[in-house]
Amino acid sequence: TVIIPLLQIVVVINAVALSASLMTLFERKVIAWTQSRLGPMRVGPYGVLQAIADPIKLLLKEDITPRKADKWMFTLAPIIALVPALVVFSVMPFGSEKLFGSVDLFIADINVGLLFIISVTSIGVYGIILAGWASNSKYPLLASLRAAAQLISYEIAVTMTLVSVTLTAGTLSMVGIVEAQQEAGLWFGFVQPVAFVLVFVGGLAEINRVPFDLP
Repeated sequence: TVIIPLLQIVVVINAVALSASLMTLFERKVIAWTQSRLGPMRVGPYGVLQAIADPIKLLLKEDITPRKADKWMFTLAPIIALVPALVVFSVMPFGSEKLFGSVDLFIADINVGLLFIISVTSIGVYGIILAGWASNSKYPLLASLRAAAQLISYEIAVTMTLVSVTLTAGTLSMVGIVEAQQEAGLWFGFVQPVAFVLVFVGGLAEINRVPFDLP
């Protein structure tokens, strides 16, 4: 009973890591192309291992804490921002087929999965505010409040837009939403194109990607 949930977690983490690695490489290649550069080329053939080199470089960087900062809170802040983003993958379905014939490609299927995602991800805002406050400097505090205001404003828009998905699928379960699209034979992005664009733009702002990378 313990092995199967652990196996599910390993599968989900690897799926997320692989997706992030491919998107990182794709993003860097596209940005390089728009700037008339080659992009990552030295790590592996055509730079395919750059997504592995980046986190290694990040982990080996020196962790600098301001002299007058609250050390424990300053360390806790990025953890609070990161953990909710990872927790939401516990209700994300990655496929309908069972792995090895018995392992589901999702960790948990709860009937309020979409509500769970919205609730958990909203906690990440506290990490940004806490980072600014724990630095014991008014400038990072003001910047963190500005960043938090951005996240909250776009979060409201995304949450309201996701209501259309719930109404179309008739359920808050993430597995149920995927199955509803499978039964309909098309993605809800084609059924609700305006909502899709709003969620996409709001999603870029929520994960702090260009042009919403101020946080």
